[in-house]
Amino acid sequence: SLTVASAAGIRDAQLRGYEEEPLLENEPGAVFTTPREGTVPLRVYYDRRHDDSFTTTTYYGRSTGREYAFVRIEGYVYQEEQPDTLPLSLYYDPRSHDHLTTARPEVAASAEEEGYVWQRIEGYVPRD
Repeated sequence: SLTVASAAGIRDAQLRGYEEEPLLENEPGAVFTTPREGTVPLRVYYDRRHDDSFTTTTYYGRSTGREYAFVRIEGYVYQEEQPDTLPLSLYYDPRSHDHLTTARPEVAASAEEEGYVWQRIEGYVPRD
């Protein structure tokens, strides 16, 4: 999987052959590109062995991804739920060792149908 919410993420996606349009700031479910009051960094880590990107805002997330190397700060998300926000949920597929982070309910539902398991809420992003 690949996390895309910044110019660097878009470049990574294109280099790896992804064609899906990325979320841009001010779109529902997008992260902020700069820090705002009440936000925390959403960090991207990468595991070459499994070709898997992993995003987290928490110390717990950083400590569990020991095989993952830090790539960049992808953006900023609210640490606490705010009015008109959506939870940014982390999912994991143990069969493929793939992580998925999404705030879109339809993506979450599809991931669960495909065997992804919900792990935790990493933060909150604007609904619109």
